[in-house]
Amino acid sequence: MNKPVKLACVVAAAMLAAPMVSFSQTAPADKAGYVVSPDRTAVKNGSGLCWRTGFWTPADAFVGCDDDLLPKAPPPPPAPPPAPAPPPP
Repeated sequence: MNKPVKLACVVAAAMLAAPMVSFSQTAPADKAGYVVSPDRTAVKNGSGLCWRTGFWTPADAFVGCDDDLLPKAPPPPPAPPPAPAPPPP
C-alpha cells in the first residue's frame, strides 16, 4: 500500500474508535442503582416509582425513591412533666 492509503486507513480507524470512549462511561456513583435522566435525576414511571437497575441494592436507597428503606428520624423527646400545682391558700 502506498503512504496516502495507509494514512487514510489510520485516520478512518481513529475516527471509528473515538466514539467508543463515550460508551464506556459508568453511571453516577450516587444513583448507580437507578435509571437516571441526562440531568442526573432518577427516572420515575407514571405511578411515581423510581426505575431501578439490576445493580440496585438497599444501600442505594435515597429520598424520593425509597423513603421506607431509609433510617427514620428519631422521635422528638417527651414533653417535660407539668409543674406541680401551688398549694391551696
